[in-house]
Amino acid sequence: KRDISSPLYTEIISAPASLTSVAVAPSAQLGTGLSLIEAFLDRACKLRVKSVLTSTDIWNRGAKRTFVNAGFTFLNRRREFNRYVDIYIYRCPDNI
Repeated sequence: KRDISSPLYTEIISAPASLTSVAVAPSAQLGTGLSLIEAFLDRACKLRVKSVLTSTDIWNRGAKRTFVNAGFTFLNRRREFNRYVDIYIYRCPDNI
């Protein structure tokens, strides 16, 4: 069952159309996060799942700086790494 009542869904669904990709960090609620993205894809078809990263990959390897430098837009951040889905929406390079 898709959760379309979530504030995160609302945040994603209202994201600018110029954003073309979504990266999801898997966690205990990965299914919920993917459902939100699926619902967005159903309506917009402008996003694609570019990569799946774990929170520890993102933050322990210093990727936060890389994400910011690459123009990543940080929409939703949960401190409890293993309990929530971290979703990043970012511009996909034209050559991909």
